[in-house]
Amino acid sequence: MPNLFVRQIGEQSGIQLSPTVDRTDGVAGIGDQTAAIVGSFTRGRFDKPFWVDAQTLRARLGLPVSIAKSLLNEAYLHIYEALNDGASQVLVSRLVRETATNDYVIIQVDAAAGTLQTELGEPLLDQNNEPLT
Repeated sequence: MPNLFVRQIGEQSGIQLSPTVDRTDGVAGIGDQTAAIVGSFTRGRFDKPFWVDAQTLRARLGLPVSIAKSLLNEAYLHIYEALNDGASQVLVSRLVRETATNDYVIIQVDAAAGTLQTELGEPLLDQNNEPLT
């Protein structure tokens, strides 16, 4: 049986399939592969790794950022290609600064005024400085 997979990536970054070889039947199924990656993304938890699939890619990682801004943004492209090439899911761990914290805000709804407020009573504003309703 010929070797179906050749290591071509070398020193560059990328996705490389290294399948499990079953000595009885050849190559084990490659249809439901998983992958893992560490990268920089605009969204997603950073306290622990999380799973992303084709349906949750944009919701969990945010919009892709140009590789021209930073080569760290290349990880999004690798995840996209892996999912398009048959990976069922990718385990993602985000790169973040040491100063990153898990902040949260409590939003209160003022039913009488029909506006959203922070826990301090300050109105939440949209990009036009109008109160969110």
